[in-house]
Amino acid sequence: MEIKRPFLTADALNRMPSLFIFGADVGGIADAAQTALNLLGAKKGGFDVIKITPDDLKATPSLFWDEVSSMSLLASKRIVHLCNPSDTFEKELALYLQKPAPGVFVLVTSDTLNTKSAIYRLYKADAKAAALGCYLPSVAELKSLIQTFLSQQGLSIEPNALAQLAAYEGADRQVTLSDLDKLCVYMGDKKQVTLADVEALIGNNAKVSTDDVFFALLRGDDLSVQRSVELLWQDGINSVSLVRAVLSRMMQMLSIRAKVAKGADIDSASRAAVPFIPFAYKDTWRSALSVLSGPQIQNMIHTLLETEKQMKSGLPMDLMAQRALLQLTEQRKKR
Repeated sequence: MEIKRPFLTADALNRMPSLFIFGADVGGIADAAQTALNLLGAKKGGFDVIKITPDDLKATPSLFWDEVSSMSLLASKRIVHLCNPSDTFEKELALYLQKPAPGVFVLVTSDTLNTKSAIYRLYKADAKAAALGCYLPSVAELKSLIQTFLSQQGLSIEPNALAQLAAYEGADRQVTLSDLDKLCVYMGDKKQVTLADVEALIGNNAKVSTDDVFFALLRGDDLSVQRSVELLWQDGINSVSLVRAVLSRMMQMLSIRAKVAKGADIDSASRAAVPFIPFAYKDTWRSALSVLSGPQIQNMIHTLLETEKQMKSGLPMDLMAQRALLQLTEQRKKR
């Protein structure tokens, strides 16, 4: 069956053998998974939590079955957390769901699978297990999240400030909540968030971002790409997250390019883009859209998708990410 976030309760979880959390919202998946673990009592130390990654399965193909068949020596129940399995693992999960192991809960999380996957179809069709989608929030949903969070902190926000903040925030729920925490600290004793407050928040967060990498790539500025990537690594960003952020911007660019191809002008088509295009980068964005064709952008997207796939296969992630980004920057130089 398919459930929504409000139905994620301790009672519901304790009545099911397995939960599949999936979607494009990486932060939302992490938050939902932690919520599930908390509801199952994992933080209290009363459960075993066994995490299994694709690399673990590659090294020991029988690991999943070994773990779900093991008796817990420390607790009455055992949680097996299967992270980012390939869709071919559906056969194993189908066998498990036919006869769940007593005292075992299987948590499956994936930020690469969607509603077209075999694993999703398996969980949606099963009456006892559940699938929970974590989708990228719309602007309206972001506005609701922002207003609810600020209201809980005793703050209100002006309409124009809300619109700007919702446009600035990306699709990651955890990043948005982190930014809202910073905004609350910044506000001090003030009770209403203004546009100036939001712009101050954006400015304070702008020392280096994945956008710096993306727009340096669009300029064909390989030195800036390399410098920004290294700074992001120093700040602790994961290379997979970096590639996905650039990929997300590329897909946004392809969508705008399609509108331009149908007769829309670049500025009007870009004005409603979410996340918004920072003013400092508008000329770079406009120039790239004027030069790059739809097929060329699709080829760049393909390169990033292949890079992400190779990174998950065990190859050096940082090296693969840097190489792909510099390769695309060189390609942009020639156009």
